[in-house]
Amino acid sequence: MTAYVFLFALLLPWCAAYQTMIDALSSDADGRFGLLLMHLQRARLVPFINGLDKGTLFAPTDAAFRALGDGPVSQQQLLYHLLPSLVPSMDLQHGQILETALVLNDTLQQRVKIQQKRLISFPPSDSHQKQHEKTKRRTWIDTRINDATLIEADVPVNRRSTIHVIDRVLTPPPLLPHVLDQADPRLHQLMAAAQREAFLSGNEEFTVFYAPRTPLMAAFPHVEQQYLTSPFGTHDLQHLVDYVIVPGTVFSSAWQNTSSTAYKTVHGDKLAIRDGKVNDHSKILATDRLAANGVLHELDRLPVAPDLVFDTQKYLHGLDASAWVAMLQKYDIDDHLAAHNLTFVVPTSMDPGAIPENNKRDWLQYHVLSGTHAPPQLIDGQLLRSSMASDALNGQVQRVPVRRIDTSLHFGESRVLDAVYVRDSETWIYRVASPLSLPMDVFTRLVIDLNLSTFVASLYISDLVQRVASTPGLTVLAPTNDVFRDLDLVAHYLLHPNGRHDLQASLQFHVLQGMYYYENEKGANNASSLAPNWIDAPSLLANHSVSLAIGNQSLMVDPAAHLKKDGRDGGGWTQTSQPATTISMNRLIRNGVVHTIDQFLMPSTLRHVVHGDILRTLDNSQRVLGWLEDDFVSNAHDDDKEKDDDDDDENDYLLLAPTDEAFAQLDRAWGTGWEKDTARYNRIKRLHVIPAARLRQGRPLLVDGFIEYGTLLDDDKIWLHLRSGSNRGSVRVAGDAGIGRFAHIVAQAHLHPYRQVVQIDTVLLPNTSSNTNWVVYGAFSLGTAVIIAIVAYMAWRLVQHCRRADYEPIDDRHDDNEHADQPNDHAIEPA
Repeated sequence: MTAYVFLFALLLPWCAAYQTMIDALSSDADGRFGLLLMHLQRARLVPFINGLDKGTLFAPTDAAFRALGDGPVSQQQLLYHLLPSLVPSMDLQHGQILETALVLNDTLQQRVKIQQKRLISFPPSDSHQKQHEKTKRRTWIDTRINDATLIEADVPVNRRSTIHVIDRVLTPPPLLPHVLDQADPRLHQLMAAAQREAFLSGNEEFTVFYAPRTPLMAAFPHVEQQYLTSPFGTHDLQHLVDYVIVPGTVFSSAWQNTSSTAYKTVHGDKLAIRDGKVNDHSKILATDRLAANGVLHELDRLPVAPDLVFDTQKYLHGLDASAWVAMLQKYDIDDHLAAHNLTFVVPTSMDPGAIPENNKRDWLQYHVLSGTHAPPQLIDGQLLRSSMASDALNGQVQRVPVRRIDTSLHFGESRVLDAVYVRDSETWIYRVASPLSLPMDVFTRLVIDLNLSTFVASLYISDLVQRVASTPGLTVLAPTNDVFRDLDLVAHYLLHPNGRHDLQASLQFHVLQGMYYYENEKGANNASSLAPNWIDAPSLLANHSVSLAIGNQSLMVDPAAHLKKDGRDGGGWTQTSQPATTISMNRLIRNGVVHTIDQFLMPSTLRHVVHGDILRTLDNSQRVLGWLEDDFVSNAHDDDKEKDDDDDDENDYLLLAPTDEAFAQLDRAWGTGWEKDTARYNRIKRLHVIPAARLRQGRPLLVDGFIEYGTLLDDDKIWLHLRSGSNRGSVRVAGDAGIGRFAHIVAQAHLHPYRQVVQIDTVLLPNTSSNTNWVVYGAFSLGTAVIIAIVAYMAWRLVQHCRRADYEPIDDRHDDNEHADQPNDHAIEPA
């Protein structure tokens, strides 16, 4: 009994000294915690706190509650001020994370963060102290619990509990989305767009990295940003933001004492933290920003998920071309979207309903080009291969022309607005103002060019329209209207019913089997492009080919390279005997390409066309046609002293053909029937024929561009000046001027280099003498007569002199006797 009394007496002072946190708050000498006690009572937390075995309470003063306002203070908020363990001030450390008594939804432990700062104050200097004397200073530690300042520490409660007085009521942090919205609004918007807001608002804890100074989207070009924030980019955006979310709470203390740590993200890949950096690139700026269900750490920039790939389809979505993507998918050609090394031409505005349903697949493929074509590589006139293979091109792909107009770039007629490079698929995307137009059929394409109207008309006349339009894979060499005008009488013949067959053959000679483009792409090596050397190109005319080569900014066409002199097959010729060149090139058509050329290509089948064929189509050349019908020219050609080469055809000569009006003028001057003087008429005919051999021997004269040629009239020569255009030139007979010595050229036909018809407005007349021998003979005779006259005159003078001498002829004596009485001053005495 005595022992129990002694024990009770020993414990009585201790029991009397034991108090709870509620007791300590109530007994505060300054009465600073009246509002706190009131809120604890209203929240029915007094029994709970009194029952605590140990703990630490962060106690806001009445001033702190008054600063909070009149709003209610919840039980959860009050529990957030309570730690379930004893933490004296000496154990508080900077950056320390302490768990509170508040647990949300029975799973989310709430925490407070301790921040400390060393402060130094200097008292005012004493002016009476010596300058070298050190002034006294005071140092203390400023401690903060979240945003509240610790104003009094370690208010005694009991040996296992303590109270720290703070100047602000603590508020539990909100959930991660709300904290993120305050810390980094742009990242929060991306989380919401990625449908991660609800994910971060559940009962699981996460660690989130954010970077308000450098937005996450700053790592991507504009088109990728547009894609990621579009409805089509939600999945990739989730991958992107998931890479900065780590399951669970990872506080900075977890990596501060280790050289390297790695944490698996929601994305699946890991983030490595080493030396204050994430993935060796992102510097950690601030740590441990608390949220109700996690923690956040601030970086200077966010890491990007390594497996994020932006292909062509994603770029098209980013360029607001989702309708274009849908059309590719609808017509089962979306394999282009996953391919590499392509070029897409995407219209910004289009009306799919305006495109025929059976053409949409081709039309879409025409906008997808093979190869990667960067803007600096595109040059004017270049042809790019599309993905549209066509039966009209023998299975080859259609081309897309490139045009540069001033500083703007065009595909066909569509102006390029901008160009974007898809790095991951090595593809260029060009946005254009309007859709590309598929090449038209050949006649629709030619008809709109008024400078080709004659060529188009000749195709209709020759019944070749259907054949040219339906034959796959053609190259059309189209002469311009100027070329047909320069053909003059040849064009008149070909367009005449008599020349219909030759017209058809000539036009077929202008259509080549196969597509021959003028390529500006250096080093191009494909079956349809032209190498710098001449290549053979068969035409639609059987057994006839031309040669093609790339010239200086033009395509050269040489029909003579395959010409065989027997005329049975081969090529042909041009009027100038020089290769034709292209005026404009690469006009694309549905079944090939069109080049306009500056000369007419005459096939070797035109060898049979002779002078008479031309003249028969003319209404004003009937009388000269008679020269050919009576075989005069052929006979005169055979009698020519200067024979032509054996290779020359008997029809190879130049005929100066006077018009019927020219003959009528001579009729009026000489009267009808003058042709009956056969010798004179034959000389006139011969003057109008220049054989092939003498055409080759023509020599230029320094007289207004004339060239001198010999004719079948042996010594009469012709000066010929041929021109193109309305003033076609003129003809002169060498020698004195006069009637029939000059004529204007009315029209001409250049059938072959040495087979020509030159229609003139005057019948040419030869010199008066038949040839120069008569001139020489006349001059000789005149000289002889002059000499005889001089000799006769001298003889007469001699006779007169003798009469006056002393010697008297017998016949003169009678006269002397009659004049005997007269003195003779001239008498000569005998010796």
